[in-house]
Amino acid sequence: MWSEQCGGYQNDPCEEYQYLITGDSIIAGKVFHKIQKTGLSFILGMNGLCDFLNPVGHINKYMGAYRNDSTNKKVYFIKKDSQSEVLLYDFNLYLSDTLPPSYGNTSQCFQVNCIVTDDSILIGNKYRRRLGIGDCSGFGSPFVYLIEGIGSTYGLLGFICPQFEWGSDLRCFQQNGMTVYPDTNYICSIITGYDENNRYFDSDVIIVPNPILDDFAIKFPQNVSQNCSEKIFYEIYSEHGVVIFSGIIFGGETIIKDLENYQPGVYLLRIKTETKIICIKKIIKLI
Repeated sequence: MWSEQCGGYQNDPCEEYQYLITGDSIIAGKVFHKIQKTGLSFILGMNGLCDFLNPVGHINKYMGAYRNDSTNKKVYFIKKDSQSEVLLYDFNLYLSDTLPPSYGNTSQCFQVNCIVTDDSILIGNKYRRRLGIGDCSGFGSPFVYLIEGIGSTYGLLGFICPQFEWGSDLRCFQQNGMTVYPDTNYICSIITGYDENNRYFDSDVIIVPNPILDDFAIKFPQNVSQNCSEKIFYEIYSEHGVVIFSGIIFGGETIIKDLENYQPGVYLLRIKTETKIICIKKIIKLI
């Protein structure tokens, strides 16, 4: 499962979604893994930024299918309603090599991309190769990474080009039900809808104090957490829709101290289960 988010300034779409493998398909005698995209879409606010307080629709659509060519260290993708595969990732590349044309690396990018770093990253309990992608002119550091066995840090099907005012981001990755990226402690849950039946929880969840100076408490009804069949999580978002930290709510009072090193402004607190958003609250940090 690839859990992702996309959005930006004065640009749609604003989405939080995941890609899931839903089965296999034989195309031209080769085995492909089918990819379904599910999640939520949000409105573009009056300030030009994605308004993650207001879900406006559900996402549930077939995207296509991919296959691994492990011998040649390449991944191919067949888009929905197509029978022709295109290159998705090539891991048979080395430092200074030019990134070949692919589904994500197209002529629409204003620069030619090259491999500018070649190292490894711990994924789960093993190291995987990581290729840093940058401008072939040699200026600057990598703007995105390709990780063997996962894909791009811009997302599985992300556009491989420096992002400006809009972009996509891989938040986390699960394999066999276990979160392995960015690390095994990250809460990587599936969002399939907004739980309209539980909106009454909004008035029951209390933030004390609010506005805040540094630490604060989330007061969550003990009986709700005891009766819920799923784990309940919290996430804190920046005004740009980026998750800055998260954790588990056990009911009663949960103390949060992690905002003390962040700038003053408006943050979003989202409380959810593994499949549903329960409520979203604004947090105002004064200093």
